Amino acid sequence: MSQKAVLFFLFCVVFVADLFSQRPLPRDLHRTSGRAAEPEPMARWEFRKGTTDVISGLPGHLIGNAKIKNGRLLLDGNGSYFKSAALPFALSEKTMVAQVYVNRLDQGGGGLVTVESLNGVTFDSIVFAEGKPRVWNNGSEHGIRIRGAEGQEESGGPSAPIWMAITYQPDGTIALYRNGTLYRSPFNPGTPLQHFEKGKTDVLIGKRHEGGGNAYLQGEVDFVEIYNRALTDEEVRGLFLRGNFTGQSYRTTEVTQKPDDLPQKLLQIPHEPYSPELVRKAEEGDAQAQMDLGYAIFYGKGVAKSYEQSVSWYEKSAAQANANAINNLANCYEKGQGVGQDMVKAASLYRQAAEAGFGPAQDNYALMLCRGTGVPKNVPEAFRWHLKSAQQGWRPAFARVAAHYSRGSGVEQNHVEAGRWRSLAEATKEEWEKSPLANDWESDEKSRLVAGSSENPGRTTSGVPAIRRKMIPIPSKNPFGVKDVGEIPYDQIRQFASQVSLPGHPDDANAKLWCGDRKTGEALTSLEGAWSSRWNQGSSGTGWMQGTAQIKSSGESFYILYEDDGKYLVEAKIEQNLLLGKYVNLNNERDAGPWVGKIVGNDRIDGQWARGRWDFRR
Repeated sequence: MSQKAVLFFLFCVVFVADLFSQRPLPRDLHRTSGRAAEPEPMARWEFRKGTTDVISGLPGHLIGNAKIKNGRLLLDGNGSYFKSAALPFALSEKTMVAQVYVNRLDQGGGGLVTVESLNGVTFDSIVFAEGKPRVWNNGSEHGIRIRGAEGQEESGGPSAPIWMAITYQPDGTIALYRNGTLYRSPFNPGTPLQHFEKGKTDVLIGKRHEGGGNAYLQGEVDFVEIYNRALTDEEVRGLFLRGNFTGQSYRTTEVTQKPDDLPQKLLQIPHEPYSPELVRKAEEGDAQAQMDLGYAIFYGKGVAKSYEQSVSWYEKSAAQANANAINNLANCYEKGQGVGQDMVKAASLYRQAAEAGFGPAQDNYALMLCRGTGVPKNVPEAFRWHLKSAQQGWRPAFARVAAHYSRGSGVEQNHVEAGRWRSLAEATKEEWEKSPLANDWESDEKSRLVAGSSENPGRTTSGVPAIRRKMIPIPSKNPFGVKDVGEIPYDQIRQFASQVSLPGHPDDANAKLWCGDRKTGEALTSLEGAWSSRWNQGSSGTGWMQGTAQIKSSGESFYILYEDDGKYLVEAKIEQNLLLGKYVNLNNERDAGPWVGKIVGNDRIDGQWARGRWDFRR
């Protein structure tokens, strides 16, 4: 073999060996377009989804009296805790995150979340009130990696969620966080970072460590996350803020039945047709006969149509707690048919019938919650009632549940479940259309249509499209007609604003007109109009990303539509000379968080988001 051939052969061997030795990047280091990818945990237990880790399917077990209720892990502080199977990955540097409601502040020594060797010899933990009453601390075997409790005494009670995190740096430095900020100054215990082996480590929730005295926590836990690296201060704060703003952690609705627990048949509600015998039974006080007579009169089935007489019979039946009659009476109050329109009364009656288990009322009450008519708007609660209705087999609710899942509206986005409910709606379409209920229900929907509305054709007064649209509309309040940013927790945004510095000085990076000169003579009398915008990621070293923006106002709010390779909406209000608000990625609702802007002038806004600057200039 020639020398060149030998060299070429060796080159190929080295190349192939190098190719096969490559490993994919850790998940939390992958990048997506736009802003940097969020850190991703190696394990996450969301107790509204059960005891299995949602990342890799790692199972867990409830010990003692531990149980899951209303989407939380309930711990009684007396021998109850959660224990995972052995972790399929090793841990040295790490981050542990958990959200808890502490039921009693006078308890002591209980572990919130613990990583422990299977033999119980070594562990790292977040512990409540072990060294000092009402104070959080880290825990370890024989206390070799702890320092005296220094943080502020806990004040949160059973109704206040407490978000805790702890990081372990490669050099051994430990940092403890509460609600996204440092709970105490980081410290190095002077001992090596503890290594936990793959397959020989588990996670405890609610217990400090196996074999420990007074080791149990009394409280309720929403979720726990384990990361295989120490997150930065900026990343920890970002996790907390995004969890609160997007609702992914604890503000979505608990699904109490299995996702695949679909109804096996459609809900049918038979009505006795009009007859002298029906009239006789109704006059004698039969509640169901009174309901059916009112129904026949309302739709003019075999008898002259009269809303007023129908309401009279509905009221008699409703007084005897007939849920169908209560629902139909609510419908009359909602539309002002046979009685004065009263949305508050309608919502109250719908809820009464819904709580009695009547499927159509559950659907109707959910619609009132969706649009905030007669009752405060509450989309997660609306999803809960829509799901109850759909699971009873009430077909109009199928498409609404699908829309909730598709949009992540009131429940965590799940396209698989959205598809299943849509498929069920399609599969039952023919059966539904043959039902006597279908025409009556469709006429009720049409009676809600806004007459002569060129801006909202085909929609009802509730903003809910006809069933053929198969959508739960959440009308946009912003002037751009895109999806709104959702609920804005201004107290948290003010807290965020207090932690950033935007002095508006002439030497600020945004003072220079970096976007090009304005046209000569162009006057800027308000914030509205076209802007240039750019953002960075602060200490991460990422350079400026530049895009364009439009600002419009509506009522007391300002709306900013920003575009680069993605599209974002900001909604903010002015307090003093600051714009306080929230942004959301219109292509990824999980990318959301606080934004604060210092109004230096009508041509300059110095801004800050959770990870760095986000400025506007013109």
